[in-house]
Amino acid sequence: MIVHQHESPVEWADEVTPKSKYFNDTYRCILRNIENPELPARDLGVVRGNEVYLKGTGLLNPRPLWAGQEHWSVLETGFGLGLNFLCTWAHWLSLPSHLRPKRLSFVSVEKYPVSINDLVRSASPWPELSRLALQLKEQWFGLVPGFHHLKFEGGAVTLLLCMGEVQTALHDLQMRADTVFLDGFSPEVNPQMWTHKILGRISQLAKPSAQLATWCVSSTVIKSLEILGFECHKKTELSLNLERLEATYKAFKPRRRLQLQLHPHIKSVLMPLSSAPAPRRCAVIGAGLAGACAAYAMAKRGWSVAVFDTEPAPAQGASGVPVGIFSTQLSADDNASSKLSRAGVRATHQLLKEVMPRSLGEHWDISGVLEITPTNVTVNSSIKSVGGISKKRTPDPSSFEIFQTSQGRDWCELDQRHTGHQFLKGSTLDATKHAVLPNVWHKRGGWVDPSQLIEAILKTQGIEFYGQTKITKITKINLHKNSSSRVDVDCTQSAELRAPLWTLEGPSTTNPLGNDQPLCVSLQDLNEMRFEQVILTNAAGVDTLLSPLIKGYEERALLESTYGQLSWGELPNTACKDLNNFPLNGEGSFFVRPSQDNNLMSRWYAGSTFERISQQISFTNSTLPHGSNTLKRHALNLQKLKGLYPNACDAVLEHLGQSNPGEVALDNPSLKAWSQWRCNTRNRIPWAEDFCGPGLDESSTQSAKSTNLKGLSVLAGLGSKGLALAPLCAEILAASIHLEPVPIEGHLLKKIRKFNT
Repeated sequence: MIVHQHESPVEWADEVTPKSKYFNDTYRCILRNIENPELPARDLGVVRGNEVYLKGTGLLNPRPLWAGQEHWSVLETGFGLGLNFLCTWAHWLSLPSHLRPKRLSFVSVEKYPVSINDLVRSASPWPELSRLALQLKEQWFGLVPGFHHLKFEGGAVTLLLCMGEVQTALHDLQMRADTVFLDGFSPEVNPQMWTHKILGRISQLAKPSAQLATWCVSSTVIKSLEILGFECHKKTELSLNLERLEATYKAFKPRRRLQLQLHPHIKSVLMPLSSAPAPRRCAVIGAGLAGACAAYAMAKRGWSVAVFDTEPAPAQGASGVPVGIFSTQLSADDNASSKLSRAGVRATHQLLKEVMPRSLGEHWDISGVLEITPTNVTVNSSIKSVGGISKKRTPDPSSFEIFQTSQGRDWCELDQRHTGHQFLKGSTLDATKHAVLPNVWHKRGGWVDPSQLIEAILKTQGIEFYGQTKITKITKINLHKNSSSRVDVDCTQSAELRAPLWTLEGPSTTNPLGNDQPLCVSLQDLNEMRFEQVILTNAAGVDTLLSPLIKGYEERALLESTYGQLSWGELPNTACKDLNNFPLNGEGSFFVRPSQDNNLMSRWYAGSTFERISQQISFTNSTLPHGSNTLKRHALNLQKLKGLYPNACDAVLEHLGQSNPGEVALDNPSLKAWSQWRCNTRNRIPWAEDFCGPGLDESSTQSAKSTNLKGLSVLAGLGSKGLALAPLCAEILAASIHLEPVPIEGHLLKKIRKFNT
């Protein structure tokens, strides 16, 4: 349910003091001179924040508690104006690398998000924070209830904003906190933030020896914390000569509910950094968009990643589409797919800016995407054999909850500008007899050249690509001390056992493609490689590799194949001048990619077909249908374009020398096709899962649990939504593997985990 909040919760008393409209309390302490009121007030926000929170949790020590750690996570209740986050970020930046963690995750819960203007204004008295607040401003949009994962410093610093009721947000949160900041409004005005139940959930999310700090020294709060296993100590706050609270989490009693949040090898993760093997090696099977994003997420966490693919170059499957469109997905009830699409588009923005910052406008752009509300478009019966246009009742998007708040409208807006004659001309819809529903402008949508994105990702330090290497089998070996035999070790056994490693097996002797190009890795070298982590991203090939490892896997096979053909060609720039320079989506899609190097011709793309194939078909170019079916698919794409954007269809047909979209000449040199198989899950929600990660409990599927799949993960089934979902799913997977805060809500996480739920 989207909270109907139309204005900022902050009001500024005396132009100095930020005060909450909901709780009638100040966001921070402002010290005024009582004897001389004309003197300027002193804002103690940063002084108190550093003293109460950073000092109170040992992060201001000469050698801070987080010194030299691979990763550190902070959990905060009450983001407010973000001062604690900005102070923690600034402190992290101020330290040399050996006195800070390589990666910092800050997680904060907030029911009432402030406006970005209030946030920037709040930080303005402190130049060191003001600069950071301006960086935060760039990502401060669309904060509807739910989780929002923001990345800074090239991904080394992340902020997970959990917007909503504190109880719901904490219940949905998957993390293990090193540090806890309790900073809600006082128990007198906001008692629900300080209940024993809330504090109990915080204790479940805390690591052993986690440090907690707060300005609140309520006896009720202290009693609850002590009952829950915190050792509490009152300290003096020097800036105001007030008491503050420091606490250390001492209890560690695994409960059944707590086991849902714990990695089976939690103890190994909590061992000193020096005991961890280095370097860690990860194998990614498949070099499409899913594989590239998975490799990137692991490489950014210090892994040495080997990416294997049967083709000589990456992006030769569905990810090799000439251009891809990404945008959020709408639904009347704001379902799981809609929520995932928003989180996914945000993650895609971040990835594009990290790996392709200089290619904006050339290989990608956040141009916005116009979704044309579908109408009843008739299709020639001869085309229906390869997929027709569905005739279904179209809901009025103006009734959707997403459009009812300013935060929701940060993502998309109802668009009346493009419902005129340019879209109705030539359509079978009679505008005089039917109400014209508004279209939707997805302002955060855009387009990408996926091949260029994958190429840029695979250039990341720590990633190696091995082409023409078909992985046919993966095998786990146990490295228990004094044992060299291959045995299974149950996932729940002691973490003192060394983690198992994985080996890969490839083709026996010949090149899998049957050509003269040599293999990029010899069979001997492949057989000698050992990997702590293997991630399967090779579309339908996932079934082949998992079937021998999971008993009864075939009965639960989750993946299916669909076929899609994109029609494309060139248009003179003069013919494109009156066409929109952003992608259109709906019943089909259309985009004119900007020409480069003063080329007189621009490329147009229309499509794509979507065909369910019931029989098992291999994902190789040699099986792609051609001939008359290609002709029918061209006709279908142009027929869709006629209903989607008549002006564009007319321009394309005129250049093709045709008048009817259903009469396409196969040998027309101006009309080209790109086609490939897609891999989908049956419910169209992606599959991203670490088989031995958090979420594996007594009620989960025993087949995956009993075969000890620690170190094995899957990222597949993205279908046609890879650009909007692959970066997000890769981050979810990497976070699960490393016990970092998972960037989506728990109920969404259950949707994308197909076995461990």
